[in-house]
Amino acid sequence: MSPPKSPWPRSDKIALASFIVALIGVVVSILVIPKVSDMLGLNPQPNPILEGSVSTVSSSVINLSAEGTLDWIHWGYLERDNASSAEFIGNPIIVDCQTSSHCTNRKQNTHSQISDFTVFGSFDSSKLPYRLYARDVVTKFSWNDGSPISSATNARTTDYMAGLGNGFKIQVPADRTTHTLKIYLALWQAQLKFTASLSDGSVPDYVDTSVQSRAYYDDVYTITYRTPNPNQTLTITLTMLSDYQNAGNISLIAATLQ
Repeated sequence: MSPPKSPWPRSDKIALASFIVALIGVVVSILVIPKVSDMLGLNPQPNPILEGSVSTVSSSVINLSAEGTLDWIHWGYLERDNASSAEFIGNPIIVDCQTSSHCTNRKQNTHSQISDFTVFGSFDSSKLPYRLYARDVVTKFSWNDGSPISSATNARTTDYMAGLGNGFKIQVPADRTTHTLKIYLALWQAQLKFTASLSDGSVPDYVDTSVQSRAYYDDVYTITYRTPNPNQTLTITLTMLSDYQNAGNISLIAATLQ
């Protein structure tokens, strides 16, 4: 008696075998090879980097679209401000930013990497944070790839916090790739504590308290960072360290990521 014939043609068996071999190769390349390479030291971890500097903004207009090649974010902007001749326009964020959290604009058509801010400290949430338009600021901001407002020129708004110990926190992803984050801010009658920290603790925090002002001007912190581990986080905190004449505030304006 002859053996029963297989219901599968020979060509289908060959195709199935080829698929299984290819699938095994993919699994090995994803799960096995990287671990073996790490064990043998063939994929050495990069040295961690967390470096910072601060300077007064020298440009009269910052183009966020050009600078934020990976991502950018701007706070406090409302188009209606441009129609006013007032020197200052502002209200608590809970009043002015009902349709957009913190009156935030950011880079469109991209995976957002710079988080919106959160606030911390002890304060009246019906009054703070506060959105402010200041007509005569030295530095203005522009963009042409934004959302929800697609473009802006000479934006001159900010969100600010007041009160000793109060401030802002923002976060961005961190991994083995070197990135540069810029934080644009301003102070009025205050001293700032700026802290940058990596979630894996692979390098000491960057802490700076050099920025203090009795007049309004813009500063930019430049943070260059990298971790030896994937899927980490860079956290930035801005804390009011001193309050001169009980009139100080910290203004968070914009951030860019490269």
